[in-house]
Amino acid sequence: MKKFSKILMSGLAALCLWACSDEANVSQPANAENDVYVEFGVQLMQGSSSRSTTTDGEDGNGSNSTGGAEVGKNYENSVKEILLVLTKADGSLIVSQRLDVEPKEDGKYPRLVTTLDRSALETYKTGEIYAYAFCNPISSININDLTHSIHTLSDEPELLTDNDEIWKKDAFLMSNHNLVKVANSTPNTIWNWEQYTESNRLSLGTISVERACARFDFKASSYPTTEATNTYVLESTNGVKVLLTDMVMVNISKSFYHLRRVSANGLADDIDLCGQETSNNYVVDTDAREKNGNVGETYKGNYFYNNFFARSVAEWENKFTKISSLTEEDNDESWNTGNRNGYKIWRYATENTIPAPNSNQKNGISTGVIFKGKLQFNKSTYGVTGDQPIFVYNNVLYGTWEKVKDVANAANADESLRAAYAQIGETPAADAEFGKAGFTVLRPNGSGDYEMYYCYWNRHNDNNDPNLMGPMEFAVVRNNVYKLMVNKINGYGHPTSPGPKDDPDPFDPNNPDERNDLYIEVTVEVRPWVVRINDIEF
Repeated sequence: MKKFSKILMSGLAALCLWACSDEANVSQPANAENDVYVEFGVQLMQGSSSRSTTTDGEDGNGSNSTGGAEVGKNYENSVKEILLVLTKADGSLIVSQRLDVEPKEDGKYPRLVTTLDRSALETYKTGEIYAYAFCNPISSININDLTHSIHTLSDEPELLTDNDEIWKKDAFLMSNHNLVKVANSTPNTIWNWEQYTESNRLSLGTISVERACARFDFKASSYPTTEATNTYVLESTNGVKVLLTDMVMVNISKSFYHLRRVSANGLADDIDLCGQETSNNYVVDTDAREKNGNVGETYKGNYFYNNFFARSVAEWENKFTKISSLTEEDNDESWNTGNRNGYKIWRYATENTIPAPNSNQKNGISTGVIFKGKLQFNKSTYGVTGDQPIFVYNNVLYGTWEKVKDVANAANADESLRAAYAQIGETPAADAEFGKAGFTVLRPNGSGDYEMYYCYWNRHNDNNDPNLMGPMEFAVVRNNVYKLMVNKINGYGHPTSPGPKDDPDPFDPNNPDERNDLYIEVTVEVRPWVVRINDIEF
């Protein structure tokens, strides 16, 4: 591995990992006499907040976010090593080199100068050359086939951070944001490699890079403002509320491409390597073909934390993050003004996208967040004297089955409730199908609390139409920060006991992500870190 000395520079722009330097003091490698000198810059991709209806803006971040860009923590921006790769136009390898970079306390880095093996370059005499930079590279990169090079997570992601090599603190994996053709190279360029010496270096240009993962932040909310943090009023008459206490991410993709790929339909038939996301194309995922159509059993092997409601509650208890445990502030003071204050860093996740048609965006294959809420109510008002189940019908809490009976048999009873009660009967059977009759059954946990689940499927490009899914509307895309806040809960959630017995709207992996019967409203904002603010409403 070749080393080089520090290079003095000034005037580095914010968030730039490397920038041009007029004077570059270089330590000469031992075998430099027979090698080819090159210089290049690497810059962490930054972007504006706009996304054109036809093409990207000049920054090419492919985002419809209105949140702009977020600087990132120092440990998210730090670089210790670079893998430089030069390829032919068809992506086949010409030469590669690993370089050690000395991290700097101020986060600023010099323009890089190194030498490449001339014997490898001499085999390539004519044609274009493309340059790739992998910052903090990992062993899974296949430099001989960058088009299909895949990274697979080694183990189930933990609740917070620093658990996978692609998002280790001070060593986040970064790769090309765009395709970089070496300056002045054309299909007819004749390469005279011996001319590139220490005093006449070949410029590879500036390589813009992006992080390989996405980040999720969460902001505790007060709605309405008179309520305690993360507490939402469900029924004002009797003061029924729900307190959101925990959350867990589901459908975290096990693998992703080292370099972003886009295509017209999200499949790998005709990909554009390092292509930019636009308003009408798709980022291609490693398992795109398997996600093209109905969700079947095969999809489960492609995700961690998959099919949440098919598992027992006990199995998931240690997977949740307590919202109160989130303490690390996000990092952009210039962005955090007014109601944007208060977001905490939650966790990182891999890229997960779904190909066309848009109807392919379904719960079983989309990355989502399950929120856990604890019901707050006066138990005596609803006839609760012990560990009894309580019943909700048409978004109204009735309480114990005796309370349902009293209301259903009243002279002025709602006919729909009366019919639903009659379907179950005065003394419910042990296997009574309450859910099919329209009742949500909430059963107390070991502490006597009544808990519910709310499901949110992550929005990447919100088309602001709750009745129509747009391209890439539900997805997770690398180098984006998704800022989540639950700003409204309109009703009761799913019971913690899975299946149709207790739930009139049981989880189905084939449910479409876009549904107009939302329980919860979430705000999302993503940034480059592209920021996306997702306000969530249930």
